[in-house]
Amino acid sequence: METAELEKKIIDCIIRNIGMSGEQIPAITGATVPLRDIDGFDSLRIIEVIVDLEVALDIGLQPKELFSGSDPQALDISGMSRIIKNLMENKQ
Repeated sequence: METAELEKKIIDCIIRNIGMSGEQIPAITGATVPLRDIDGFDSLRIIEVIVDLEVALDIGLQPKELFSGSDPQALDISGMSRIIKNLMENKQ
């Protein structure tokens, strides 16, 4: 799966999660940093989005891999998609 496809899946999972909560869905792009740019994006929402991604992509993910500051590129959605792509490639 290409990085752009993964980026779209991440955005779709975030939008679905926000929509299920009844909150207004903000504009989300690859440059969006969920923890900074999305109101109400907290630790519970992180887990919900990760579970949704795990099911959609058939891969195990850890919150620290996608939402920690240890890798500055991981903070935005584009960086998350690159990390997931690497994890998927290493899984094979």
